Amino acid sequence: MRILFIVHSIFGWERTGIMILASLLKEMGHEVGVVNLQSKSPEQYTQAVLEFAPDMLAYNAMTPEIDHYLDVNARLRQALPAHVLSVFGGPHPTFQPEIIDDPWVDALCRGEGEAALVQYFEYLKGERAPDTVENFWIKLPPVQAAAPGNEAGERVVVKN
Repeated sequence: MRILFIVHSIFGWERTGIMILASLLKEMGHEVGVVNLQSKSPEQYTQAVLEFAPDMLAYNAMTPEIDHYLDVNARLRQALPAHVLSVFGGPHPTFQPEIIDDPWVDALCRGEGEAALVQYFEYLKGERAPDTVENFWIKLPPVQAAAPGNEAGERVVVKN
C-alpha cells in the first residue's frame, strides 16, 4: 500500500510521531511518502499528491491545524480515486474524535498509534474485525454498513 503523510510545518516542530509511524509502515512493506504543504499552493500540493498516487492519506493533527487539514483532505479526496482512504491521528482526533463525522475522514486513531496502526492494516487486509482494532474509530464502507435498520447503507462508525 502507498501511504502519504500530509504535513504543514506551521510551527517548525519536528513530527517525530510521523517519523516513527513511517518507519513502522516501511518495515511492514508499505511505500511511504510525505508532502509538506508549506509554501505550496493548493494546485502544487494536489499535483504532488497525484504524482505519488497514494492508497491512503495520513494526517497528524493538532487543534490549530484541524480545519486546514480537513479542507486539504476534502480537496485531495475529490481529486483522487474513490478507493483512497484518509486517516487522522494526533492530539486533536484523540481529544475531539467527532471529526469522524466529516464525510472525507475514514478512520482516526485516538492515543498511541504504533500497535493500533498494525491492527488497522490487519483489518484492511481482512485479517481482523474492525471492533478489535485498538484506539481506532473506523467508518465502515457502505457495503459493510448495510444492515437491517440501515438499509440506506450509511457509513457506520466502529469506536474502539
